Amino acid sequence: MGKILLGLALIGAATYALFWLLERRRAQRGGRGGGSGRAVRPQRPSPGGPPRVTGPDDDPAFLREIERRRRDAQRRSDEGRDPGGPAGTGKPGPEPV
Repeated sequence: MGKILLGLALIGAATYALFWLLERRRAQRGGRGGGSGRAVRPQRPSPGGPPRVTGPDDDPAFLREIERRRRDAQRRSDEGRDPGGPAGTGKPGPEPV
């Protein structure tokens, strides 16, 4: 009796999977009739306009400011002076790594 129930369960699962796949393909093609009652999710429209800034590392103004600071620090170290120094002492700070 157990083998018969197992066989029926397997046949039922295979039948369900087959109809599920057929319905899914029909929904993708835009077919009508039947269905699971669930709406197919529409495609998202592509974003228009300029890309939005999501963080400071994506912000062009922030990146320009970082680059400007790096160039200024490099220029000061090349000239052998660092007017600010650590904590405003006027002495050169540690070598950059």
